[in-house]
Amino acid sequence: MDQDSLQETKIDEPPTAGCNIDLVDLSTVDGAWWTLGFESFGPAIDLRSQLRAVATSWFDRRPPPVPLRVTSSIAYPTWVASLPQENQERAPEP
Repeated sequence: MDQDSLQETKIDEPPTAGCNIDLVDLSTVDGAWWTLGFESFGPAIDLRSQLRAVATSWFDRRPPPVPLRVTSSIAYPTWVASLPQENQERAPEP
């Protein structure tokens, strides 16, 4: 897969292979945050090349506003767990 073959798809017509991008803007008592995730899917042999092509295309068109460092990269659940307890909303009881 190369960057020239990248296509946006309709949500009601999902492809059998590709890469999803998830960009979220979050606010907590501690400040403003954003998360960015890429998830490739399809045949295992194609996952890495799909992910690389989509991530390269994304960052070529949208350079990050701050340097992205491996040391700042953590899984979303890990980040949420690192927030002080008083900032975490509890699910309403049934």
